[in-house]
Amino acid sequence: MHKRDRLLAVDRYDDPAALQPTRDEFGLTRREREILAWVARGKTNAQIGEALWIAPSTVRKHLENIYPKLGVRTRTAAVTRLLGFVDDEELQV
Repeated sequence: MHKRDRLLAVDRYDDPAALQPTRDEFGLTRREREILAWVARGKTNAQIGEALWIAPSTVRKHLENIYPKLGVRTRTAAVTRLLGFVDDEELQV
């Protein structure tokens, strides 16, 4: 087994589920929640794509679909909304 394979297995099956909400109040798909969990860890589109075996442009497209569902315009605001750190009025600034 290659070192890279071990890292993918740990990242893919251990942490992402920990940051996903227990219920989907935003209408996000499972894949969108998974991508947002990686964003919450500070991963770039390229890093997320590598971990999920998809193109960085596909990650970008998922994020473009996530933003209107959450009512935000940036990846930071999306993670903040998902994790519930600020209320709606603070995100509109």
